[in-house]
Amino acid sequence: MTRRIVWISVALLVLFGLGTAWFLTKFEQVPVKHRVKEQAEARRNPYLALERFLARLGRPVARVKNAQALDQLPAGGVLTLGRQRRQHMGPARVGRLLTWVETGGYRIVTPELVRVEDPLLDELEVERAWLDADSQPQDDDQDDQQNDGGRTPKRKLQLPKLVSVSLPGMEKPLRLAFRAPPLHVGDVEPEWQAGQEEVGDQVLHFSFGDGYLTVVAGLDSLLDNRHIGQQDHAELI
Repeated sequence: MTRRIVWISVALLVLFGLGTAWFLTKFEQVPVKHRVKEQAEARRNPYLALERFLARLGRPVARVKNAQALDQLPAGGVLTLGRQRRQHMGPARVGRLLTWVETGGYRIVTPELVRVEDPLLDELEVERAWLDADSQPQDDDQDDQQNDGGRTPKRKLQLPKLVSVSLPGMEKPLRLAFRAPPLHVGDVEPEWQAGQEEVGDQVLHFSFGDGYLTVVAGLDSLLDNRHIGQQDHAELI
């Protein structure tokens, strides 16, 4: 009786081993994405995912809303400026920010909308406009135009869904969903510029003294919580 129990136990172990081996050869564990509703913190901060991403890269970010902080920037830091800053950009502050860059700072700038004055870009002589109004898309935020005394919507052409941009040092072009007009340089020559030829430049990189300044069209819309995980947006930053 005892010998019979032993053989039955051995047989069960063999069957279990064979079953386990078959299972491991036929199946593998893979990650599965599961989208959940955004929590209160993400609703309060549209760039929460970006902040956590940078923290994991060892580059924690501090978000400030007080414009006076722009006058007390740490030397050699990185400053990223979003849109809706025009009222805080007087000539004196624009000059101080450029001096901060020249002494080793790095400034990353998102241009204002086409119809909004942008003193920072004016200082660089950078324009935001479509190359050809007949063939290039109109600004998504552009107002309706006057026509024969009445207001009628002006037809809005569409950007390509994805723009292929090659940045220096990258092994392959980045696929980015730009939704902003291209950038055009003036007399201030960038160190390099990047964009898709038929669309125009979306990235301008300038060198000033010991520091750098990069202008990226529509950067804020590429890196918010909804879009940073799409295409190559995270790789861009």
